[in-house]
Amino acid sequence: MRSGLKLFAIASGLTLLSVGTASAGDRDHDRDTCSNNMLKGHYAHMIQGSYGPSTVPFSQTYAGALPFQGIQMLEFDGKGTMTGSESLMAGGGELTNSTGKHFTPVVGTFTINPDCTGIAYLCSNHSSGTVSGLPSTCNANTIDTPGIVWENFIQVTIVLAERGRKFHMLAVPPFDTGSVIRTISGTGTRLEDVSIEPFR
Repeated sequence: MRSGLKLFAIASGLTLLSVGTASAGDRDHDRDTCSNNMLKGHYAHMIQGSYGPSTVPFSQTYAGALPFQGIQMLEFDGKGTMTGSESLMAGGGELTNSTGKHFTPVVGTFTINPDCTGIAYLCSNHSSGTVSGLPSTCNANTIDTPGIVWENFIQVTIVLAERGRKFHMLAVPPFDTGSVIRTISGTGTRLEDVSIEPFR
């Protein structure tokens, strides 16, 4: 009888151990699996860093660069495109007040990898304060062929946090047609709760 109880206890312990290990593994898998669908909804995005004056990497000091700050309201569709508006300042000068509205429309595209990293392209026309095309026209081809559609564009790397409730952004070269060096980062926070489709 005692031998039977011991065997039962051992079997129960092994079952609990295997269930616990599987649950931890599932949590690790879920945490590391992201997609475009996780970047969905309206995000308030705060940007800061420095801007110019050089076009040569590692050649400028902070004393020669302009402090840069901005805010964006971006809507991501969960499918790879975004729209929104931005208000930007550099060295005390407003970059996005061509129409007296302080905000300029911005569009773009994005791709999120399974490891929750990603890349995005943001495009705008600060001089006119209008858009030149659909979000799909702002992509890697725009970066490679500057000046064709958009006056201002930037390439950024992204990492998602809190299952897409937040994202962190870093501007990386190439930049727009002026090729002015920028050291800019930002964090966006989703305003609403949205349903995220189950992982597949």
